[in-house]
Amino acid sequence: MYSAHFQGRPPLIRTAKVYILEGTLSEEGVNTVKKYVINPVEARQASLEKPDTLAVKYDIPTEVETLVGFTSSTKMVLPIL
Repeated sequence: MYSAHFQGRPPLIRTAKVYILEGTLSEEGVNTVKKYVINPVEARQASLEKPDTLAVKYDIPTEVETLVGFTSSTKMVLPIL
């Protein structure tokens, strides 16, 4: 499926979006745009420098919080959880 060049593994690929802000913007204005554009759940602000590697190492949590009663909660209780 993959060429011999990749030794049977899929190639590492990373993508990024670059936004060009034109005009005079304050630091607060730039931060407002960043907050609007960058969804912290799935994205982060990247460096414009070329990375040493495309491999990304993520810390895997050893414990994950469990919300007891979430599926049976009412709309009034959910903000408390």
